[in-house]
Amino acid sequence: MENKPKISIIVPVYNVSRYIEKCLDSLVNQTLKDIEIICIDDCSCDGSSQIIDFYAEKDNRIRVIHLEKNSGTSYARKIGVAQANGTYIMFCDADDLFALDACQRIWEEMSQNPVDILQFDTEVVFHKNYSNQEKKALKDVLKPYNKSYSGDLCKACFKEEKWKFTLWNKAYDSIVCKKAYSELKDTYIVVSEDLYAFFYISLYATTYRGIKDKLYIYNFGIGITDNNRINFNQFKKHCTKLEVLSALSEFADKKSLDESHREIIRIIKNNIIEDIIYQWYNCLSLSEARLGYELLIEKLGASAVVSELAKKYWDNSEELLDRLVKRDREILIGKKVKNIGVYYHRMRNGGVEKVLSKLLFMWIDMGYQVILFTDEKETDDDYEVPENIVRIVLPKFSDCQKEKYKKRARFWEKMIRKYELDTILYHSCTCMTLLWDVCLIKGLKCNLLVETHSMFCGSMWYDAHFSSYLPRIYRMVDRIVALSQVDVGFWKNYAPTYYIPNPIDVIPEENMSDCTSNNIVWVGRLSEEKNPYDMLEAFAIVYKSIPTATLTMIGDGDTPDWMNGLQERARKLGIEQVVDFCGYELETSPYYKKASVFAMTSLCESFSMVLAESKGHGLPTVMYELPNLELVRDNKGIISVPQGDVLALANGIIELLKDDKKRKYMGKEARISLNHFLEFNISDAWKEIFDSFERNINYDVDKNNVLILDMLFENVLRGVKRIEERSGDCAYGNARYEEVLNRHEEVLNRHEEVVNRHEASINHQWEIQKWHEERIQKLEKERSIFTRIKSKFLRILKDRK
Repeated sequence: MENKPKISIIVPVYNVSRYIEKCLDSLVNQTLKDIEIICIDDCSCDGSSQIIDFYAEKDNRIRVIHLEKNSGTSYARKIGVAQANGTYIMFCDADDLFALDACQRIWEEMSQNPVDILQFDTEVVFHKNYSNQEKKALKDVLKPYNKSYSGDLCKACFKEEKWKFTLWNKAYDSIVCKKAYSELKDTYIVVSEDLYAFFYISLYATTYRGIKDKLYIYNFGIGITDNNRINFNQFKKHCTKLEVLSALSEFADKKSLDESHREIIRIIKNNIIEDIIYQWYNCLSLSEARLGYELLIEKLGASAVVSELAKKYWDNSEELLDRLVKRDREILIGKKVKNIGVYYHRMRNGGVEKVLSKLLFMWIDMGYQVILFTDEKETDDDYEVPENIVRIVLPKFSDCQKEKYKKRARFWEKMIRKYELDTILYHSCTCMTLLWDVCLIKGLKCNLLVETHSMFCGSMWYDAHFSSYLPRIYRMVDRIVALSQVDVGFWKNYAPTYYIPNPIDVIPEENMSDCTSNNIVWVGRLSEEKNPYDMLEAFAIVYKSIPTATLTMIGDGDTPDWMNGLQERARKLGIEQVVDFCGYELETSPYYKKASVFAMTSLCESFSMVLAESKGHGLPTVMYELPNLELVRDNKGIISVPQGDVLALANGIIELLKDDKKRKYMGKEARISLNHFLEFNISDAWKEIFDSFERNINYDVDKNNVLILDMLFENVLRGVKRIEERSGDCAYGNARYEEVLNRHEEVLNRHEEVVNRHEASINHQWEIQKWHEERIQKLEKERSIFTRIKSKFLRILKDRK
């Protein structure tokens, strides 16, 4: 071509009327005159198109292309490159400038030592207040690699990071640039369009060189990519960079790229996802964050989004919930329930596991396809599960924190899709991965129901921080099943909540206790909230009063320390010979049958299967008071004492063991009190919930109650944080775990002090009793003397008569 320009400059234009004149002035006044300037108007609506038309009329080197619809920067550049006639191609953003000798210097450098890509330095004009560190970091990013390089430029840029992918601080061989741009899809992209194009350019280019000349003037702080406060529409534009990921993946398959370049695409993908999540969390308006989150799920998929959130913001759950959950929630129609996934972390050593065993059989009998998810593999001491049920072992929740959650998320997603699950019944109601599992499951469009096997405030005592934002997690759940009306009253403020008691077995008459022994039975998992040490203290008092009494403790801890510690405590109390530590037992009925009193020392319970079992076996109960339990509402067969009152617990047991009539009467009363629960149709109640997913339901809550609870928990959380800050505890979670580890010894010391106090009290009582006995003996002696004097006096009177 005879009049072929030396350099073509591509300028995409969209609503830049404030800046475009200065940009064009810097281009038309280049010292190198043999250039062309191609302006692509991306359907501007602010007068930009009129300005570039005006410039084109005055300078025939300017060509203007008007697009019929707004198509994005990437497409606009693609059109410009296709129309370019120059030997080399350069890019200029419409709000930036070229140094006046930029084209001259590029032509000189390319003439002396031509390369496919020539990078030059940048003068940065900062339009906002930035720290010196931020300024230096940006300048370093824009610096060229001041050496020549040949070979795999794609690897050098994206993996070795010898230079960055910014498009406008480089000049390109026209043939390479056109070939690269021909591969770009006609996709709307306005962010990361540089990365998108430069991947292809560096893939086809083979030579690179950098020079120190500052030839580009970059106005930093006035564009879309440097705004730390954005609305949803701006965020949507940021999300166009996600189109780059699908385009690159499609290209890799189409061209059969080798593994090294596929690895580069994975690096790009991870960087883009990390950046867009950062924009969502730190920049997007809080009021529109939920919309942004739904857009991310749509574009990236639940597994990728939730994994990245867990990686970056695991320790910022409450702030994350601010962006995910609103106070007023909408209950949407869900899927028809056919294929159910049921999750609990194990199937052994606990009341939840025992209940779940029964429910699995019931749900299958109701006609649902059921898949069981646990974190632990099947063991010999698991509760029974249906013979042909599919059991999936998830990556363990305790091993899947922060960046490791990705493994669990991907596995969840794979299994949900494989078994076409429409509904997840989540039974680990305070699990450390609850928030992330809830986000993932809802992101995969499953119905989600949580059964709260814990009292609504049960976790507050060991983790006030977590408990203060736990209710907001439940606002993302579709349905809640609670085990008491108290819990229903609380949880209904966050989601539609239903009362369904646990299934209870009918105990045959022949398995009932006759309440004639002096044996006390305690059943439960060996854990802090069950207070097994209190049971030993109480029994030590009982044993001193009733030397024929015995104690049977059934249950095991998650570590051997619990059993070892209890056995050592029993030895110190001198009761080791009359306490039977049975460990974990699947079949507990024989132990209830041989006992006469059931004792329960739990700090909190939501239903208590062991209490139901003891009642079914006709045992009276002495327990720490738990007024929230449905099983104690009628107070039948129960003696309740204040939490932590070991002496009252012991006295209640002593009272029952010494009063045969009362003990047996209360045992019969306890069994009768179960009739109400045995008559409850649990399968019908579950079916009602499952059917509710297919229709609109009436969910009406008292907004005042919701507001009260929200404000209460928000301020509890503030208070907890304030205490943490004052104490200098920046690693709250680690400190709490350390506290739990040390708690065992503290509990032992506390119990020893209490027992010593009780022993001192008992010794004092013995001293008082001894004083009374001595006084009675003295009175008896005095009475004998008085009787002899009286007799002698009567004889004297008789003789005188």
